[in-house]
Amino acid sequence: MFDPIEAPSRPINALNDVVGVLNPSAHSVKSDALIGGFSVDTRSLERGDVFVALRGARVDGHDFVSEALQKGAAACLVDRAELTSLYENCIAVSDTLAALGYLASAHRKSMNTRLIAITGSVGKTTTKDILYQIVSASYVARRTIGNFNSTVGMPIQLLKLRPEDEWMIAELGMSTPGEIRTLMKMAQPDYGLWTSVQAVHLANFDSVDGIARAKAEMVEQLGTDKTLVYNADDPLVVKFCGDFTGRSVPYGIINPGVEVSGRIHPFSDWSSVSLTLKVTGRSTQLRIPLVGRYNAYNALAACAAAYAAGFNIQDFSLGVRQIRPAQHRSDLMVFGRDIRLVDDTYNANPHAFFQVLRSFAPLAPSTYRWLICGDMLELGPSEQQMHSDLGRLISTYGFDRVTFVGPLSAHAFEAFQQSNRGETFSEHFESVALAIEGMQIDIPDKSRIWLKASRGIHMEDLAEHLIAILEREGQAESADAV
Repeated sequence: MFDPIEAPSRPINALNDVVGVLNPSAHSVKSDALIGGFSVDTRSLERGDVFVALRGARVDGHDFVSEALQKGAAACLVDRAELTSLYENCIAVSDTLAALGYLASAHRKSMNTRLIAITGSVGKTTTKDILYQIVSASYVARRTIGNFNSTVGMPIQLLKLRPEDEWMIAELGMSTPGEIRTLMKMAQPDYGLWTSVQAVHLANFDSVDGIARAKAEMVEQLGTDKTLVYNADDPLVVKFCGDFTGRSVPYGIINPGVEVSGRIHPFSDWSSVSLTLKVTGRSTQLRIPLVGRYNAYNALAACAAAYAAGFNIQDFSLGVRQIRPAQHRSDLMVFGRDIRLVDDTYNANPHAFFQVLRSFAPLAPSTYRWLICGDMLELGPSEQQMHSDLGRLISTYGFDRVTFVGPLSAHAFEAFQQSNRGETFSEHFESVALAIEGMQIDIPDKSRIWLKASRGIHMEDLAEHLIAILEREGQAESADAV
């Protein structure tokens, strides 16, 4: 019923707009109150928001309708018609999630905002943030925030668009087939950027190729009058982009013949990575103030999208310099005694771990190197083997200390011990809580500490524990001072 493609073009500013677009089966709206926003969680709901009651695996949002109204919700979107008789300002539809996406599509269509959509297995958020900095230097721009990149979060972000917004940078997340298709129908992007395909969310897919097919929904939905920007160094990305008949802008580092190419400078430090960007014969030097060589790829992707959208290559350097790490994503902190800690606890998969290892090793000569490795989640039937493979790989890098955390990481720990020659101190804790309780904290001068794990095990708690200890020793320095 609520196909985003069929949504009318209408800004969603007031309750009458919601009722007019959705044509609900029943409602008890008594006024045309203005809407502050949309929310699916009463804990973060603000006065004037429309509360959307969603049915989850553990929680049913309909149980919180009364609470939402007491907190000042302008209205509640529900799928139980009887609630319109019990409460004022309830709007009943057959499917609240589909209705939310339909409203977002209607609102998006009413705006002249040009939109760049980004998908990929890794690097989406950092790429989005770099691209936003480039675009917002010259235009009024908006970007999706945090993890609002799903079929729940994306429509909430689209409904925030205002007439003055000239550009929007939207991250498209995915955990199951069909999600990218739905998000594309809502967002109707002018440009699509596909960064990579890696072994993530394998719990919901039969293979990496299956992940690629699901990501390729972006290409299918983009339309021949739009522009596709894609990573020419990723064979699976190339495989599914080859038949696109609209304008294509490939980028890469390995493939020198692409329209937008880059060369990562061999020396990187803890405050930045450098990239030579080349676009149709013109080149410029970029300094990306983020730790990790892999962030050069993210910057290259962002610049390729900006170039495709008509931005001047000479403007890229200023935008890139403004980027700062998102919380728990390669977030570098610098302390006294020449100690550096990277909180990279938001997400993890085998490819991302490999990139961290490649970055960490050359950045830490003549220092005490401590890797804290947590579980990688949603990897499907091969998760134990992938953790064992990771343990063996880590053993080849000569760290001074490796701490494994989580039940899956026990497999990495076992494989590490079998491969390690006894030169590295290693340990395993079944959970973050047990690590905080039982870990021996001895951080020598000139230490380099990198924590990485999937968000589901809450490794950020261990990062915060270590940060608090280091801060008690002395005021944390600014990473910009490196």
